[in-house]
Order: sequence, then structure tokens, then C-alpha cells
Amino acid sequence: MDGSAIDKQIEELTEHAIKAGSRLILLDFDGTLVDFTTDPVTTRPSKELLELLEKLASGPQNQLIIISGRKQDEIDRLVGHLPIDILAEHGAFIRENSHWKTLLNCSTDWKDEVQSVMEKYKEITSGSFIEEKIYSLAWHYRKSQPGTGEANAKAMIRELDKIVSEQHIKILRGKKVVEIIGENINKGVATQYLINRNKYDFILAIGDDITDEDMFRILINNSHAFTVKIGKGDTFARYRLNNNQQVMHLLKRLQIALN
Repeated sequence: MDGSAIDKQIEELTEHAIKAGSRLILLDFDGTLVDFTTDPVTTRPSKELLELLEKLASGPQNQLIIISGRKQDEIDRLVGHLPIDILAEHGAFIRENSHWKTLLNCSTDWKDEVQSVMEKYKEITSGSFIEEKIYSLAWHYRKSQPGTGEANAKAMIRELDKIVSEQHIKILRGKKVVEIIGENINKGVATQYLINRNKYDFILAIGDDITDEDMFRILINNSHAFTVKIGKGDTFARYRLNNNQQVMHLLKRLQIALN
């Protein structure tokens, strides 16, 4: 989208936020607030971003929540010092009032079988690695040769399809990552929990990944919700921004207007 269209969207979202008395701001982390890196462990939010989030969260009518696919300890390490609630592992865990608890859960009996398949593809895909979370397994290939990584991801998914059909699990095809997770765990269910616990007359949800579509879908008929997709691709979101620099611009406008 061109600059004028982006500016118009940002102004429109800001105007709706100003009129609201109670605001919920849901922000994905990787790909939305920060750029993807070849190794997720090296990701660091900038000082500017952290200060901006803290200022937004300090607004008395603002409830700011990071909703991430990362593990609890990882996302806590990155933004846990902020006065916000956090959702980890696509909504499986929530940090409310500085305390973590399980929000959604599932069986993990399938892990050994799935891991054996992922291990096979890790061996033949240079630079790839497996990340184990409480309720999911993820195979990352961001550091692999593009052609090899994509081809092996497709082959692995075909093999995993057989396991998925026999278990209560699903495949998430993210950006340079294939993740297997319990079928009942998704950001949409977690978002419903959040909007049920308080009344909001402005809900802003921003994300870039296929996992964020569950969040957008649950809000599609909510007249107070404004959903924003980052980047290209089909989406249930009402608005679209090109990159996380434009997300920063939107959040800055909101912070200035609301604080």
C-alpha cells in the first residue's frame, strides 16, 4: 500500500481510539513489533519500542497485551518488565498481574512421534533446528538455503499429515517454520477470553502470521474491533500495514493521542 493510504488508515484508527473509554490493544511480537531474525534467541526489542509500549500501557483506559507464539520464559525475558499482560505459546499460557497460569492445554502424547519426523528433516536440512515448547514442537529453517528449506518443509508436512489425522493436533505453517500444536490452542480462543473479562469499546489487534488470523476471525463481527494485518497475503483483518516500521508509527500516533 502507498504512503497516503497508510496514513489514512492510521488516522482513522487513531480517531476511533480517541473516542473510546476503554481500550484493548493486542500485539503480536515477532514480525509485528520486531523483525524476524535467523535465530529467534538473538531478537531484542529496541529501547524505543519498549519505551513506547510502556507509555501506551500506562494510559488508564488502555489494556496492552503481547500475544506471542514464543515460550513463556522467552517472551517474559523480552517484555516481562513492562506493566502488561502477556500470552505465550499462541494463547496456551497467560501472565496476568505478573503471574503465569495455563489458559489452554492439550495432550502431548504425540510429541515423540512428531519429533522423530522433525529430527529426520533437521539432519538433511543444514541450518534448521527444532524448538520444543510445552504444547508444541516447531521446526525452524530460516537459516537454511531457501530452496532446500522450502522443499523439505513441504515434504515434512506431507509426512506429518498422516500423524495429524490420527491425533488432536494441527500443523501451523509460519514464516520459515513448521509447528505442530494441539488443535484447541489458538490466539482466537485466547482473544475471546480477554474480551470476556472486561468491556472494551475499542479493540486493536495487530499481527502478521497465519496464527494471527484466528485472532482476527474471532473479532470479525465485533463492532468495536479494528484488526490489522502486517504484510501481504489473504486475511480476515480489516486494515493492512506493510511492515513493523508502520506499526511503530501507528503506536506512536496512538501514544501521543491517548496519553
